[in-house]
Amino acid sequence: MSQTLPIHDVIQRVEAMLDALNVRGPDAAKLTAAEFQIKSEAMYAFIDTHKTDIAAVFASGTDADIRHRAEEILVQLEKLEMRASQMAQIPAGLQKYIADHND
Repeated sequence: MSQTLPIHDVIQRVEAMLDALNVRGPDAAKLTAAEFQIKSEAMYAFIDTHKTDIAAVFASGTDADIRHRAEEILVQLEKLEMRASQMAQIPAGLQKYIADHND
């Protein structure tokens, strides 16, 4: 059974989930690879549950602000996937060093 939420709430929740995954600087060291994976899987499950609603945002007649926010989510998802792919190739100790010294 799928949940029905207003699209504004769906967009807001995905934005919050992305913010939790896009940590940089000293806070990046606090997010372990396991936590990153759990949060990523939860976000993608949420998106999958609401994919029809999210796809409808791109139909004509959708509020411009909501559409812009949905487009930004797509950009952020692409960046997150690229970052995750790069981080998977870096040893954990080096990841912590980079996170500790990242402005």
